[in-house]
Amino acid sequence: MVCVGIDVGLGSVHAVALDQALQVLAAAELGLSGIGPFCRQQRPDVVAVDAPQAWPPPGTRRLAEVELVRMGIRLFMTPSDPSMRARPFYAWMHTGMEVFRVLERIGYRPFGDRMCLPLSMEVLPHATTRILAGERPGNITKSRWRRMVLEREGVETDKLSNRHLVDACLAALTGIYAIAGRYRALGDQRTGLIVIPS
Repeated sequence: MVCVGIDVGLGSVHAVALDQALQVLAAAELGLSGIGPFCRQQRPDVVAVDAPQAWPPPGTRRLAEVELVRMGIRLFMTPSDPSMRARPFYAWMHTGMEVFRVLERIGYRPFGDRMCLPLSMEVLPHATTRILAGERPGNITKSRWRRMVLEREGVETDKLSNRHLVDACLAALTGIYAIAGRYRALGDQRTGLIVIPS
């Protein structure tokens, strides 16, 4: 089994392919047009994306995000107000939604309530880190802490040359755990599910 994790930025994405032995098979920075070729080459069973799949209906909140906040996990909430979505800060969310559209076109259906491979899923590397290792110690940078969590889980991090690849690898790790049945899906179908390790 292979999972590709994708960390979404402004106009580009970072992708990491991870196998079930937790070996990093490939790590790259890609444009949107590079996602299809990368996935065709790596042939993942799951693609785990650090971005929302869709905007919530106007006047609502995403249940998955509300549940994460209740768990003490902070995150950028996906705005339901169309005027908020147009703000430059949310450009990365637009990119992430386009990533999900690209994945669906090449055969990766969005995760529903069960594992029906191949599929794509929304994940949150920050949540994965908190669930696997707890709160970050104050004397360690966020980037170093996330790398340490990967290493503690058994992932070699030598190929992860920047924080975006570290986050992409955490996304992939979440997908690998989901394939193995070690996951919990937060939220609902209407506003989108976020998968976290269990």
